[in-house]
Amino acid sequence: MGAHFAEKTPAWRPATVEKARSVLEGDFLRFLPGGLILAEQVVGYVLDLRARKTRRGAPLAPATIHSRLGTVRRLLQWAVASGRLLQDLSGPIVLKKLHTLPRTLSPEEVDALIEKGARDARERAALELLYGTGLRASELVRLVPDDLDLAERLLYVRQGKGGKDRIVPFGARLRAALLAYLRERERRPGPLFFTLRGDPMTRTALAGLVSQAGKRAGLKRPASPHRLRHSYATHLLQNGADVRHIQLLLGHASLGSTQVYLGVEASDLRRTIERSHPRERGAGD
Repeated sequence: MGAHFAEKTPAWRPATVEKARSVLEGDFLRFLPGGLILAEQVVGYVLDLRARKTRRGAPLAPATIHSRLGTVRRLLQWAVASGRLLQDLSGPIVLKKLHTLPRTLSPEEVDALIEKGARDARERAALELLYGTGLRASELVRLVPDDLDLAERLLYVRQGKGGKDRIVPFGARLRAALLAYLRERERRPGPLFFTLRGDPMTRTALAGLVSQAGKRAGLKRPASPHRLRHSYATHLLQNGADVRHIQLLLGHASLGSTQVYLGVEASDLRRTIERSHPRERGAGD
């Protein structure tokens, strides 16, 4: 049942489907003797999960518990809707609202990461792009040169999370880094970024690039693409950017559909970057 549920959820990405299958088949359904789902067993699973420890003896992270219980609750609700269960047994699964703050780097740490950690124009462009646009790693590795409009300083993100497209303006400093990289980049079809071996950049390779740059820069905290994304949003907010603008820039809502209700234009977003981004203020054209 768990595998069928995961595969029949079209809005989920392949990685999310695999994660759901792992939680359901490798954890929840194994907890149920005989494969029957009863109310007391759901309660038992919730209590067991909240009492579990990691291999080091620490409690499971709240985010891990929240994610697993959310997957199980969706399974139970789907089972009722599809006629596989006669009663909704998801009532005992109460998801506590998480208030954990995203982990970020300081503007000074980001400066060190880029200025001291990048070994060449390719690495500098990748680091500047992650911090200068808040892209997800999966979005960056799918970029092609035609997604860049350097004249207007716009980045076209196609098929982002949820299959949504969006436009992300960026600043003059990032434009300069991209121009320097494109002058050195071998002219060939394919993605914007390749690995040193000449293969298309992957999320794993990108994570390694950022992590190694952080070590070379002497950062005490680990650097990652996702941490740069959080840093981008946090630093914009700290410098006065409008939350509605940040939501659009991050792709939490479609630019095309949201600006109808908010009246936000691409030029407004570009000014937000120039005014609020730590590495772009005063950079000029």
